[in-house]
Amino acid sequence: MKIILKIFKKVANYTTLKKNKALLRMKRILSYTKLQIECIFKTLFTKNQLTSKLVFLVLM
Repeated sequence: MKIILKIFKKVANYTTLKKNKALLRMKRILSYTKLQIECIFKTLFTKNQLTSKLVFLVLM
């Protein structure tokens, strides 16, 4: 859980999102199913395919 949060913070900083917004998103994401998580990351990181794949692999 802590590792996922750390990675999400780094990714959030990388995509220039506000930290609070990113943490709220993270809490929401943790309550979703794997399929929903995949869809969310695809929409969040369409600009950077590498980042989305990296984060998704870590979440799995």
